[in-house]
Amino acid sequence: MQTYAFNLIALVSVTLTIAYFSHRKKSKATDETSLEEIISKVSELKDAETTHFKKIYFGVYGLAVGADWLQGPYLYAHYRNTLGLPESTVAALFSTGFVSAAVVATFSGTLADRYGRARACTIFCILYSLSCFSMLSSDLVALFLGRILGGVSTTLLFSVFEAWMVAEYHAKSLDCDLGQIFSFAATLSSMTAIAAGVAGEGLIMCFETTAAPFMLAIVCLAFAGVGITLFWIEHYGESATNELNEKLDIDPSTSQKAGIDRPTLALGFAITVFEGSIYIFAVYWTAILSGTHAKSSDSDSPLPLGLIFSCLMCATMLGSMVYSKMLEWVGHDTKRILLWTFALAATALLGAVASLYETWTFWSFMLFEVCIGIYFPAMSKLKGDLVKESVRATIYALFRLPLNVFVIVMLNAFSRDDADQTPQLVTKEMALLVNSGLLLAAVPLLQVLL
Repeated sequence: MQTYAFNLIALVSVTLTIAYFSHRKKSKATDETSLEEIISKVSELKDAETTHFKKIYFGVYGLAVGADWLQGPYLYAHYRNTLGLPESTVAALFSTGFVSAAVVATFSGTLADRYGRARACTIFCILYSLSCFSMLSSDLVALFLGRILGGVSTTLLFSVFEAWMVAEYHAKSLDCDLGQIFSFAATLSSMTAIAAGVAGEGLIMCFETTAAPFMLAIVCLAFAGVGITLFWIEHYGESATNELNEKLDIDPSTSQKAGIDRPTLALGFAITVFEGSIYIFAVYWTAILSGTHAKSSDSDSPLPLGLIFSCLMCATMLGSMVYSKMLEWVGHDTKRILLWTFALAATALLGAVASLYETWTFWSFMLFEVCIGIYFPAMSKLKGDLVKESVRATIYALFRLPLNVFVIVMLNAFSRDDADQTPQLVTKEMALLVNSGLLLAAVPLLQVLL
């Protein structure tokens, strides 16, 4: 506990220091600009429309991702430790969530484009709240129903929110840089995750149940739903109905009409490999770290999952800051940044598998989280540039289909029910090793396709 608490304090201190000096550097850069540039920047800062846009989007988005992060460290632990479910049942629960996410990905984006993206975000808040309520039950039917709702909600969270934001950005013709908005969204997500990890650990200590963080998530979702209802205007696909009708025709140019071309397919492949690795990591990191912890001298004390989760999210926030600096270093070459990130992420997962010690495993996981922090704003920027606005929510949701199929296959391929923990641990490490190989193999392929 003390070691991870110290790591968290040190990481937060480093992050705040980097943020402070980055802000100072920007201030100095402003002092050296011409009078016209200063007037332009002051005008931008005073732009009430831009400020309002950021408040209403990031206020709601922070609550939505906060609700998601509150569940992250405890889902596996609640099923496996609190409810005492066998490993095969836990794998089936996770697979159910990914199956439902894959199924709904085939039509959720289409419905959001046609009937409204803000409305889809409101539905997300309702469905995810019901999913959280299911954690109060030990009945398998309720738990499986909860995972179905959770899978649907995850698809909506990672498609329609971003689609609404990009549509609002273009509708208002805002002056702020879209890439920086994505970078801040990643930073906000990490900051929210850090707070969620600490809050979740405190709730578990107070109420002595891993179901407590899920109840706080419901509160966050309720406020997010109210914010969407009061402040968000509706956005639709510009010509979603016509393009989707065209998609049904047998025509050589159908894929072009639907907004699907080679770069879009490459994006889908990249999302499947990288985010699939993230999901496998999210399911298995507690078990793998617990396995190395059991070999340590401090094995009698339980792992402080909330604090560790906050450390990991702090690393993600550092990654989003690194992304902002990399934009300056490589001249906004997002493709190159993404390729470097894939290679580094593969190395991090390989290091975690090769490690025999808890400390090395932990820091390999930290490096992987830094890569995640770089990946999300980089990928969001590429999607914002390459995907057509008229079918944005549709394509974003369809990206989730191969991703969820990939995760389902991986979870079922690497799940074991051995009474001995060692074979289970080896199997989970093999899953990370496979993901490491896929990430590395994706680098030359994406270099050609993107």
